[in-house]
Amino acid sequence: MQRERVFFFAGLFLFFSLALNSPVLCEEGTLFQEGVRQYYAENYEEAIEIFQKLQAKGSGSSQVSFFLGMSYKQAGDFEEALPPLRESLTLQPPVKEAAVELAEVLYRLDNLPEAKKWLAQSEAYNTFPAKTAFLKGTILIKEENIPEGIEALEGAKRLDASYGQIVDYHIGIAHLANRDYDKAKERLNAVVAQDPLSDLASFARRYQDIVEERRQLERPLMLTLGILGQYDTNMLQEPDASDIPDLGKESSLVMQTSFRMDYLPVFSGNGLFNAGFAIGNSLHEKNSTTYDTLTGTFYAAPGYKFGRLAVNLSTNYTHTLKRDPSYKRYYEAYTVGPLFRFLLSQNQIIEAYGAYAKDSYCIDPGLPEEDQDNSGIEGYLGWTRLFQNGGMANFKYGYSDKDADGENWSNRGHRFTANMIFPLRKTIQGQLGGDAFLQRYKNTHTIYDKTRKDQTYSALAGLIWDVHKSVSLNALYNYVHVKSNIDLYDYTQHLYTVGLELKF
Repeated sequence: MQRERVFFFAGLFLFFSLALNSPVLCEEGTLFQEGVRQYYAENYEEAIEIFQKLQAKGSGSSQVSFFLGMSYKQAGDFEEALPPLRESLTLQPPVKEAAVELAEVLYRLDNLPEAKKWLAQSEAYNTFPAKTAFLKGTILIKEENIPEGIEALEGAKRLDASYGQIVDYHIGIAHLANRDYDKAKERLNAVVAQDPLSDLASFARRYQDIVEERRQLERPLMLTLGILGQYDTNMLQEPDASDIPDLGKESSLVMQTSFRMDYLPVFSGNGLFNAGFAIGNSLHEKNSTTYDTLTGTFYAAPGYKFGRLAVNLSTNYTHTLKRDPSYKRYYEAYTVGPLFRFLLSQNQIIEAYGAYAKDSYCIDPGLPEEDQDNSGIEGYLGWTRLFQNGGMANFKYGYSDKDADGENWSNRGHRFTANMIFPLRKTIQGQLGGDAFLQRYKNTHTIYDKTRKDQTYSALAGLIWDVHKSVSLNALYNYVHVKSNIDLYDYTQHLYTVGLELKF
């Protein structure tokens, strides 16, 4: 690139103009020249060794420090590059060209305040103005100052046309981060057009796909229709113990249909809001009049964004009807509480959630101590990592503390969850997950005369095939095992599910 040639000749000029007045030229001049030659030959380890020898002999100078720092920088050892580059700017005469190089090293080490300090110095020196403007733009964008960052990048391209492709690339990514998808697509298209075979063009094509995915995901209104077929090996969740009479495992085919509507408007300011409604129906081949259900869920989460921190007030309401033999009110649940999301980095998110929860069962339990109506608190702390290939990993720790109307059902629980989505092919993703829910009940069971302890372990494995951008086929296997110190609550369940999901 042109800027690289400029840097090369500038370096040579620096050497021949400054070294002539340096004490290094006398008996150490030849060694200095050899170090510079090794540097431009990209033999950075050899160059480092030579410049370190010069410093050890007391022949150090701003020029020696500069080339030592640049050798470390080009070798990718940014921490080691810092001291000599700083020296090259403090020793006399200072190497003015080192200011922008030091700023770049600090940027790579995520020390933005000091990087900006040396960029300002580079602007005052007026050395490598295009590179200075480019680096200033990337720092401003990293600080989420998108408009000024784009302005600085455009300035770099005006100063040096060879920056055209990389500037368009960074501006495209900036527009993507700012949710301006039309402008992002325009810039990324320009990157590919300038040099279709370059590495930058390859990266730009990946982000072109991300632009379209984001555009689809961030539509204000999204409708999802699901049709699933399931085989349940233990639909009644009967215990594993063989010595419990009159109980036996019963399998059944289940058909599930669902409709979901999500509303997620995009605001120009820091306001946040999302809401949605879902309804689902389960139809069983066996015992349909007892276990068929119709469930509706509504959620809303107004919020506000403070830089990297987003805060939402999450509210949820669930209402379930049970067919017995006609559909009747069976279950209601309410939760309300704050949800905190912190953007740890561009691909890592920390979540913290806490809520008041209330569950109500609209049936007669028969015995007062078996009344499962409860209220209490629940919450979780989670970490999510997003990968450039479209994959995702999520880990959560959850806690709940519920007091039930029936003394047999008050409990505390700890939940550990891990999920992962990973690409297998361009249109096929794999899914793996696991969950451990450890519950300890607060009271002695009125029938079994012991304090109940449950350990619920579940695992899932599945495939997601995106047949079309709006159509996916899913296959999922779920394993559930409940281990309790009361045999009645011990059971094992296998669920095999295949289905179709349509998004509009």
